[in-house]
Amino acid sequence: MTKLHFEFPVTLKPVRHRKRATDTTGPVCHHLAEVLILGYQIEERIEQDWAKDYSEIAAHLGLTRARTAQIAGLLLLAPEIQQQVLEASPDNLEQVTEHDLRSISSKPKWSSQLSLWKGLNSLHL
Repeated sequence: MTKLHFEFPVTLKPVRHRKRATDTTGPVCHHLAEVLILGYQIEERIEQDWAKDYSEIAAHLGLTRARTAQIAGLLLLAPEIQQQVLEASPDNLEQVTEHDLRSISSKPKWSSQLSLWKGLNSLHL
């Protein structure tokens, strides 16, 4: 039996871990609020013709088009839920995940979303 041995150069990109700010002098914002705000910024850029679609935005942000669409999809949340996410203290949202919000935003009726949100709040908040 013949053994094969291959060698080829590989260029590895360094992993950049996002550091959370430890300075508490400024406003503290939960990750979910940051993602929701980014969703508004993405939509604003498209409306202002800064970019034609999610692909252009994604390339600029270093994200995939699918991830960019996920973020913008959070804008389908009922306004009451968005307001609570944006105004909540980080401690109040600690147990709520982005997956939870995306699951809620997939419901077409705001009344259904609010029911799910209230159920989630009773479990976590």
